[in-house]
Amino acid sequence: RQKFYGRAALVIESLRKISPDSLKLKSSCVPDLQKIELGTCWEKLGKVQSVCSIGCGPGNDVVGFIAFLKQFALKGNLDENACLREVIFLDFAMKEWKEAVLDDLTQILSPRYVQNVTCKFCDITTPLLSGESDNIENGEIWQIVENTDIFLTSYLLTETRNKWDQFIVQLVGLAKIGAMFYFAEPMPWQLHRLIRLSAGDNDEKSEHSDIGLDYSPLKKLRFIWVDSSMHYPELQPLDGRIGGPAVLLCIKS
Repeated sequence: RQKFYGRAALVIESLRKISPDSLKLKSSCVPDLQKIELGTCWEKLGKVQSVCSIGCGPGNDVVGFIAFLKQFALKGNLDENACLREVIFLDFAMKEWKEAVLDDLTQILSPRYVQNVTCKFCDITTPLLSGESDNIENGEIWQIVENTDIFLTSYLLTETRNKWDQFIVQLVGLAKIGAMFYFAEPMPWQLHRLIRLSAGDNDEKSEHSDIGLDYSPLKKLRFIWVDSSMHYPELQPLDGRIGGPAVLLCIKS
């Protein structure tokens, strides 16, 4: 229980770091280009209507995001009565999570905080799009994520290390321009791998991937570290983080 509470709190703390008030405290440490990206992300966060949590577990990331929006509203940046249009929960163990937590959580979230909640089975070690008319593994997920504003994942890339290529590449390809991706991992090595793949590093391509997989959709991602290395660019390539996990925010251009 404490673990999932911590992951919800991590969403709040990470996104709060990019607020204009927080950036003022260390503005001299943030590169000018990153300031522009951070400003874009902050503006978009206030307009989010659709949230997708991949590897959702008991729903901790979504709960953290909604709590962040409420804090955001208290500072006058958002209508405190605002309600998300849609939340999509995706998980490999969806049946178990629904029975244990998500059915009850849905009753709490909707309709006060969310108009519509969808729960679907998802396996990110298999393609999001199989090339067939009916993808048995991931059903019709691709149809419900095309209009998502932000995707939330915690500790998922490390758990499925080097087996997520096809799913993530196809997800980024399907996502709309301006969609955001929040990745939190215990260590940054899989996030570094994602960044290197986006730069066309062939050595990072996984043996688990389709040999013909086109990684070019990842080139459309812009990356911002929002963990303890946020204000220290020279520390961002390192494989460790001080005082917490690695958190990367991406935006599709």
